[in-house]
Amino acid sequence: MGWIKTLSINTLLILGSLLIGLLFLELILFFTPYRNQILPQLEPWNYSVFNAERGYDIMPNYATSTFRFADGKLDVSSNSFGCFDAEFDGKEPYIYATGDSFTWGFAPLQDKWGKIVEREVGVRVLNCGVNGYGTRQELLKTEEVLEHLSTSSLIIVGYLAANDIEDDARFPNYTIGWGGQRVPNTSSTPEPASFSFIKKAKTVLSTQSVVYVLLRDKIYLPIRQSFVKKEPSPESVVTELPTVHQESIQAWKAFADEKGVQLLFVIIPSKEEVLGVHENAAKNTYTLLAELGIPYIDLLSEFQTYDASKIYWNHDGHWNIEGNHLAGELISSYIKEHALINHEE
Repeated sequence: MGWIKTLSINTLLILGSLLIGLLFLELILFFTPYRNQILPQLEPWNYSVFNAERGYDIMPNYATSTFRFADGKLDVSSNSFGCFDAEFDGKEPYIYATGDSFTWGFAPLQDKWGKIVEREVGVRVLNCGVNGYGTRQELLKTEEVLEHLSTSSLIIVGYLAANDIEDDARFPNYTIGWGGQRVPNTSSTPEPASFSFIKKAKTVLSTQSVVYVLLRDKIYLPIRQSFVKKEPSPESVVTELPTVHQESIQAWKAFADEKGVQLLFVIIPSKEEVLGVHENAAKNTYTLLAELGIPYIDLLSEFQTYDASKIYWNHDGHWNIEGNHLAGELISSYIKEHALINHEE
């Protein structure tokens, strides 16, 4: 029986050594830049809350906290409208800016393109973009926010066709899981996602442990996928906008007309479009915007005159500070040239 005791002790020693080694590796990687590149982007805990209509929204009056992404970390917060901006009472003329992550964050608030427009045009800009929103969700949030404010001088819609078309097709695209983390929504009537103890543990590990993510992505998932036979999917060519997305843009026009407010679509190019890796996802949107009489500025051609590495983050696909400044300056010039703001009002 002595060999059993010896085997048990040796096994425990090996497992203990492995555990200590993994913890030591975790500690080293945790305090290096690789942490942000390996772990997924992570909003502060409970920064997002469940919304029965839109799937989720930013929690109102969220105190300043840290948002982590591949290229670093930034401070984020929210006002009483659930917008990443300072508090606003609506008593002064303002421009309302909406959109997805390109409008919401990935740069300090004072360097966001909306704040560049604010300084260039001389009119307060209320930044109400939400990370992950599609065109329909943006309209629904705008309707909700503007119920509590006077009519804005101008509404700017940050339009990322590369995502917005699909987001509308999957509306609402996300719901809220444990800790306020966004998870894919699978129902037309979203419900908060329930998390078992094991799923909660996996959530913590996948957002906090570099070693866990490396082992999962580099070893476990490739082995698992090697046993799954995947049939090649036929390539599909989108020749026209899906009806549900057309209806979202038409609803934007109807809302602006009803409010008597000027509308401007800013067509945002993805990093892949600027590099020429992907085709222009907004090519089927131009005709609809023109038919509806919605003014728009397409930033793609101007952005393609710049080195993408200078205006987008290195690892993340969003605009960096320089990219936000460039976008803000181009949008400001368009607003001034087309007299979209009546300063006398």
